[in-house]
Amino acid sequence: MKGTFFQKPLELVLNIDGESWKQGDTISGNLNVFNRGAESISLKDFGVRLSFGETKKIKVKDPNSFANYNEQLFEGPTNISAGSEVSLSFNFPLAKNAPISEKYKSLYLLCGHIDNPFENGILELSILPCEVITNLFQVFENLLRFKVKALKNKQDCIEATMVVPTSKEYTSVQQLKVLIRMVEDDLDIDFNFKLKKISFEGGIVSTKDKKLQVKKILTPKEYLTYGDAFNQDMVLKLLQEVIEEVKVKPII
Repeated sequence: MKGTFFQKPLELVLNIDGESWKQGDTISGNLNVFNRGAESISLKDFGVRLSFGETKKIKVKDPNSFANYNEQLFEGPTNISAGSEVSLSFNFPLAKNAPISEKYKSLYLLCGHIDNPFENGILELSILPCEVITNLFQVFENLLRFKVKALKNKQDCIEATMVVPTSKEYTSVQQLKVLIRMVEDDLDIDFNFKLKKISFEGGIVSTKDKKLQVKKILTPKEYLTYGDAFNQDMVLKLLQEVIEEVKVKPII
């Protein structure tokens, strides 16, 4: 990914290795600054900053648009003489639970003077769930037929809103939201079901809303095989244990 920006008389070229990243990856690249003017210019407080931003706020240049995560600045009293070029390399490791990209929120790279974000070059980044969580969603979709409708950040988790299969055994499930995060190397999953159950209270048949929360913590021994490949069969079995709790059982 590459972006070219102008802060006269400076030209800033931001080069980033890759087009998208997953949680736990490292965002790396370099910033090249060209002085197109006739005088030397100080690059004090110039550099690259990794920030989380909201699109709506950015459009109106709200000063609270960005939450800053990391930065790499030119060191020392760096001056760039007329007609010359300097370069700054950067590496920003992403946490295992780094925020993923949403429709109106994402991580951004800003380049230029750190105190003037809206005069800087701004590039939106595409951040995806980590490999383990991506594989978990594939088990949900391909083997359990629960489709991922939407993903959003919720505190340090990814919240997945699921589309429940239309078969009769799931008629009691009105909604399923799953909160997923990595806790060190463990996969922490919270199932939040909204159910509509048949009630026979007072001899009257009616329906009653009920919530069911189930937590599963999968260790690497459970979600990985000996070759560090994703253990699809084991994960499927553990998820099926949860799903069985909400299936409508036939009346015998």
